[in-house]
Order: sequence, then structure tokens, then C-alpha cells
Amino acid sequence: MDLPINIRLEQPEDYDRIDQIIFRSMKRQNEVNFVREVRFHKEIYIPELTYVAEVGDEVLGYLMLNRIQIKNQHDEFFETLIIEPLAICQKDQKKGIGHVLLTQGIKKATEMGFRSILVLGPDSYFENYGFIPSVRHLIKPPFIVMPQDFMVKELFPGALKEISGEVVFPKIFADTLV
Repeated sequence: MDLPINIRLEQPEDYDRIDQIIFRSMKRQNEVNFVREVRFHKEIYIPELTYVAEVGDEVLGYLMLNRIQIKNQHDEFFETLIIEPLAICQKDQKKGIGHVLLTQGIKKATEMGFRSILVLGPDSYFENYGFIPSVRHLIKPPFIVMPQDFMVKELFPGALKEISGEVVFPKIFADTLV
């Protein structure tokens, strides 16, 4: 990539381009619908953790971190984040865009005091950023998935030391992503 990658918060004028990026990246309209809808759910959507990557004046990538919870065996809830989605058009992948987006998201989430970030995705990519299978912290999703595909990153050492349980997804995830 010859031009520098600029990361900034999403703006309403980016929404149409974000929709295109998500659809071209994931080939699923329900991912687009999820992003459109989640912006109306302030208990989940965190504007300060929703970024676009642009090169020149063109938006080429998108990252949204959403608030969810982990419920332990005592019915106590612990706040965490989940990446949903990280999207870069296929033609623009492997150019460092995802790296810059993810690095910024992790940095800002840490600054904001979050403990961890979850992701459902390929382990070979997210391992590079310190993500490990969530089962190592006794954190499990509410659905069947290969253990290496549901990962977590502690944002500071020991952040998950006393947290385990099942991830609780807000209803919007099931309504729009399934």
C-alpha cells in the first residue's frame, strides 16, 4: 500500500460505503443488517470503538467492537467486547488494513477500561494479536463452535483471572446474524 492508512471513527456519511465493504467482504446481507441495526442499541453499540480505515479519500475497511456479557455459574455478569465485524474488501486484504484497524481497536478498548475482547473467527489471524481459544479461560459461547474459532484476548494481565462462564449475546445478534 503506497498511501498511508488513516483510521478514524465512523460517521453517518460512511454508512453506505461500510455496507458495501461488509457485504463484499463477508458475502452475507445479514452482517450488513446487523451493523445497521446495532447502531440503535446503545447498550451494545459503542461509537468510540467503531472505525473505518481509509486510504486517500476511500474507505477500505471497517471494525466494530460491541458490548456483550459473560455470565458465570452464580448468575453474575461481566462486561466484555466482541469484534463484530472486522471487514476489508477482498481486493484490499493482506495490505495491513485489518492490522491497523485491530491495533487501534485494542488500544482504545484498553484505554476505556475494558477487560477483554472476544472474536468468532480464524485462529491463524487473531493469534497474531494475542487472542487464544476462550476455553482456556473457561469462557464458552452459547452455541457449538470449534474451540479454536472462538477466541479471547485479555487487555491486561490477569483480566480474566476470576471470570468464566457462558457468553450472553443480546437478542439482536440472533435476530440479524442467524
